Amino acid sequence: MSCSYYKFSSSLFGGDYWCAKNDCRVDEETYRKYCRDYNYSSCPIFRKVDSSGCFITTIVCDILKKPDDDKVMKNLRYFRDNVLSQNSNNDDILKVYDNIGPVIADKLIKDNDRTKMADGLYNNALVLISEQIEKKDYTKAINNYMVMTLMLINYYGLKSAYAKSSDKNYDYGDG
Repeated sequence: MSCSYYKFSSSLFGGDYWCAKNDCRVDEETYRKYCRDYNYSSCPIFRKVDSSGCFITTIVCDILKKPDDDKVMKNLRYFRDNVLSQNSNNDDILKVYDNIGPVIADKLIKDNDRTKMADGLYNNALVLISEQIEKKDYTKAINNYMVMTLMLINYYGLKSAYAKSSDKNYDYGDG
């Protein structure tokens, strides 16, 4: 399985590897190392374009045409950079999310009901999580973010992709 943003652009004179996310040509070495192996977490192009690491939240803001630096996004980034990443107990959560987040984001952007889904995620999950971060109720923020992510895994039928990305067996229901 290759990166969902990878495209091969062919022409009469050959073809080019192409990154649809960054709208640029990708050299063959980058293609083999990152695009072909779906290696978002290390891809310099993907990270350069989307340095936030908040794959789902970034796509939600893109769909809703919200600024990428609104209060909710700032709170979520603060939480990731200054709380989650500072405690090694959260390494598994971050690792799993780095792997499954782009897959969910891709499904969300291709969803026919993406605006409705994004609106629901923003108003019913991300705003709540942001408020919990502001109150420093980090346990609830982690739990609610995991619930949101697991709900999306169920909704988009990504249990096997999730299982492959996780050393831990988080409960994601029977759905």
